[in-house]
Amino acid sequence: MFNVKKLIDASEVLGKEKNIAPDVIREITVSALERAYIRILNGGVKSEDIELPDPKVKVVLDTKKGKADFYQIKTIKKDVEDDMLEIDLEDAQEIMKDKNLKYDDVIEIHDEDIDIDELSKIFIKQFKNAFHQRLNDAEKEVLYETYKDHIGEIVLGEVEKVEERGAGVKVGDHTIYLSRKDMIGDETFTVGQQIKLYLADVSTDKKGSIAVTRSHPGFVKRLFEEEIHEIYDGTIVIKGIARKAGKRSKVAVYSNDPDVDATGSCIGKDGGRINKVVNQLGGNGRDKEKIDIVAYSDNPSLYIIDALRPAEVVGVNIDQDDEDGKEATCIVKDGQYSKAIGLRGINIRLAVMLTGYDLTILEESEAAKEGLKYTTTEELKAQDAVRLEEKKKSEFAKQSLAYKEEKEKEKAAELEKVSANAIASKEESKAKRKKESVTPTTHTSSLEEELAKAKAAASRAEQRAAEHVEIKTTTNILDLEKQLEQEKEAEKKAANKPARRPRKITETEVPHEEKKEDDKPKEEIKKMDIYTAEELREMEEEEKNNEEESFDDEDDVDYDEYDEYYDDEK
Repeated sequence: MFNVKKLIDASEVLGKEKNIAPDVIREITVSALERAYIRILNGGVKSEDIELPDPKVKVVLDTKKGKADFYQIKTIKKDVEDDMLEIDLEDAQEIMKDKNLKYDDVIEIHDEDIDIDELSKIFIKQFKNAFHQRLNDAEKEVLYETYKDHIGEIVLGEVEKVEERGAGVKVGDHTIYLSRKDMIGDETFTVGQQIKLYLADVSTDKKGSIAVTRSHPGFVKRLFEEEIHEIYDGTIVIKGIARKAGKRSKVAVYSNDPDVDATGSCIGKDGGRINKVVNQLGGNGRDKEKIDIVAYSDNPSLYIIDALRPAEVVGVNIDQDDEDGKEATCIVKDGQYSKAIGLRGINIRLAVMLTGYDLTILEESEAAKEGLKYTTTEELKAQDAVRLEEKKKSEFAKQSLAYKEEKEKEKAAELEKVSANAIASKEESKAKRKKESVTPTTHTSSLEEELAKAKAAASRAEQRAAEHVEIKTTTNILDLEKQLEQEKEAEKKAANKPARRPRKITETEVPHEEKKEDDKPKEEIKKMDIYTAEELREMEEEEKNNEEESFDDEDDVDYDEYDEYYDDEK
């Protein structure tokens, strides 16, 4: 018995577990019912086993009532060739109870003969197969959308199942399979253990799902970024990684800051930093993975020397005649050959992977027998020091030139800005003057009134000024000037003569003129000032000084000369 209500409830629960949206679960359920219905219409035969096309069907699922309605979709044709896809006009009108139907109309015929509660096992099996297939596709799609932007990152998972060939790890709401080849060496896990995984790829193909690993070189790189903050912030850069998971890794590092030692920062005090990384690389296996920190150099010879550590390389000869230029012979001290090669050749293989050079190892004595000429390590370091110094000078020159160009650009931009402001200011002033010069016709009368008032005020001011400066005098200008000249000459003569105390004149000697009572005072005549206030002050000061000198020299005064002077005036 096929219970639609239970089917809908089970689908919703499964959707929540798989983190699939309810509308997607509904679509999957409807699609699976349609596939099962087609199988029934085909008589239980698979679609790929028959040559005819599949019937067109439609299933309407009512989740509230817990029922499903099945429809066949057919086209009205005059000559019916396939009764699964086509129907005669009269039959269509009779079934649909619609006389307005015509040829080429598409109709949906409700299949009232099918009873979902009495469906066969074939239908149920077909539904399950279709449902699970569509569900897997939807799950892959959800996985892809969730993790497509996290490729190359580390994710944290919990071990759910452990097998000989791998382990099932739950990441978020999804279970991911970690194969044995993606593990580190012979490491083992326990159920419930938290482990870190490197997300290598995400796909929606038939295999499905997320590709996770712990053996990828990127896993080591991400661990370094987590444990060494100089790598995380970009001060130190990982230039390359060569790895044999569970055995050995070589990590080439370079410092962008000359004051930061790249290899020392990665190793840490007493190896504290590097040990934190090593402990996460298959720590529960028999063999722990070792890590060599290599100082990266753009000088290939020095790069090769450091990549072959722990072997002590005394010189390198790069084959310049090689077409690819990627072959080099490395000379090590006597007895260092096996160390350069490493256990089962792992050391030299990793050095080749890291540097990209095919390497040949020779001991010093062997190189001497063959007469091989090579550049020693000391010479290479000296040459590289000179090269780095020249490079530093060149970079400084480039920086200086760039700085100069930048300043010139800033200056040009500033001048352009000033010029633009000046032009804008000029245009603004021009527009303002133009605006002021235009008088609106609506204010003509008021402007004329203001102009008339201004003219009247100016006339009154001129009249008051004329009244204020008017002078009444009986002497003309020429007489005044002549009198002024005479007074100046008199002053000069007085200044040249010694001062004399005037004789006291009695009242009897002064003729008096009786003043008549009816005499009226003459009208006071306003005189125009001839001297300025400053000239008058100077004249008073000079007279005061002359008077003091005259009193000081009173004993030397000849009064007869004064008498003669006054007699002459009489």
